Amino acid sequence: MSRSQRTKTDRTGQLEIFPTPSWAVTALLDCLRPRSGTFFEPCAGEGHIVRAVDAWFATNRPDEPPPTWEYTDIRPTRYAQPACDMARGDNLFSRRGRRFDTILTNPPFSRAFDLFHVLLPLAARSLAFLLPLSWLGSSERANALRTWQPHLFVLPERPIFRGEGTDQEVYAWFVWARKSVTINVVEGINAPVLGYSLLRILPATPIGVRRASEKAAFAEMPAEWHAEVAARREARKQRERERRDVSVVVR
Repeated sequence: MSRSQRTKTDRTGQLEIFPTPSWAVTALLDCLRPRSGTFFEPCAGEGHIVRAVDAWFATNRPDEPPPTWEYTDIRPTRYAQPACDMARGDNLFSRRGRRFDTILTNPPFSRAFDLFHVLLPLAARSLAFLLPLSWLGSSERANALRTWQPHLFVLPERPIFRGEGTDQEVYAWFVWARKSVTINVVEGINAPVLGYSLLRILPATPIGVRRASEKAAFAEMPAEWHAEVAARREARKQRERERRDVSVVVR
């Protein structure tokens, strides 16, 4: 049985550090070809998604104004300051009546459902979460997902989030769009949100592009995050050594 990098025993502390490689963002944007506007990244971390979106617009929409960003995080980073704890309902933006055209994020897996409820009312056009497909398989989330059915844009390759080993989960962008919004895909198919969901397998990304962006995302993590990831890797290796030693003794 496969095991995700995001299982409870393998999260990096309580922060769930999983820097998003730019190729995963580019694959979605190449498909959707979104318009510019006001964008929000509530789990910005070191700004990987923000920079990937800006780079895509600079290349693909050079004549449009770039997106106008708001970004926060649960903790202070070099890139974002914590304006609120979105998952606990301390929602500064709702209190101020704020809305954003597009919300795009790779949320902490353990808090994604809470974030979904907080963020959906803030999205004027669309809300996009990068999540493993196993997020669909939950009785807790079933009623909400039936009521607000997402479009699924599946990554055909499994991403590397922390510099080693691909995640054993299949990932997809879960995209919730308003009924007035049309999801545009590159082949010219238009899918307005009329009570059904679009399932789309995104085009493959060359391995050289994937590995370069994954290494860059990992390298941009602060030194203390690298230290925490390294410590957890060593602890995992130690547990594996102990299990092997026990197995030898039993035999």
